[in-house]
Amino acid sequence: MGDMGAGNAHSHIQLDDLVAMRYRFTAESKHTATNCLRNLAKSPNPAALRAGLIPEAHSPHQRVLETSLLLTMRYCDADRVYRAVSPRTAGLVVDLENEVVDDFFRSLLTWTRSDGDHPGVPGLRVVPRVNTIQLRLLDEDSHLTDARVEVNGIPGSAWEAIWRSTREPGKVDPLLANSPVLSPGERKPPPSAPPSSSPAPPSSSAPRAPPLPRSPLWPQSSPPNGGCDNCERFGLPLHR
Repeated sequence: MGDMGAGNAHSHIQLDDLVAMRYRFTAESKHTATNCLRNLAKSPNPAALRAGLIPEAHSPHQRVLETSLLLTMRYCDADRVYRAVSPRTAGLVVDLENEVVDDFFRSLLTWTRSDGDHPGVPGLRVVPRVNTIQLRLLDEDSHLTDARVEVNGIPGSAWEAIWRSTREPGKVDPLLANSPVLSPGERKPPPSAPPSSSPAPPSSSAPRAPPLPRSPLWPQSSPPNGGCDNCERFGLPLHR
C-alpha cells in the first residue's frame, strides 16, 4: 500500500511539473494543459515526455499553417496577439486577444491577383463551427489538406460580421463554401518571393521561424535540462 501511494504521488508531481513547463510555451489554462498531458505523465520514457510536451505538427501542411499564423503578428497593431495556444496531436487551438480579431483575420486574407501589399496566407480557408472558427488550408491542386487550426472563443455565427469588417476589394473570400478552389493570385507567388511548390507563403515552409516576442509562445525562462526539443514548432529559440 505504501509503495502504491508513493507511486501515485510521484505521478501527480510529474504531471504538475509537465503542466508548469508546457504553460511557459502555451499560456493555456491549467485545466487544458492537464487534459493534454494526463496520459503522457504516466510514461516512464524520458524521450516520450520530451516529444509529447509540445507535440510535433502532424504534417508539413500543418507546419505551414502554424508558421503562417506566427507571421500574421507583423500586421497586428497590438502588444500581444495570442492569449494562449494549445498544440494538439491533430491540430492547434488558439485564443486571440479581443482587440486583434479583425487585424488577425485581415492579415490572413490573400489577393485574387498577385499584386497586393502582402500575400496573406494563400490557400487559407475558413469553416465556421458552432463554438469556433476553423482555419483550413488548400494545397496547390485546391485539395483540402489535413491542416487545422481552431480559433477558440469566437462562434461561427460571428464570421459574417468579421468578414464585413475585414473584406477589401480584390481580396479572396476565405469561406470554404464560397471559395473551394485557389484563385489565380493564390497560385502565383509574389514577384519578390522565390518559387514555392506550396500555396502558402514560401517563408512559412522554413523549419524554424524567427522568434517573435509579441506572443505567449515566448518562454519566460529556460525549461529544465536546457531546452525543449519541439520549440521550433512555434519559432521559439532553442536553449542548447
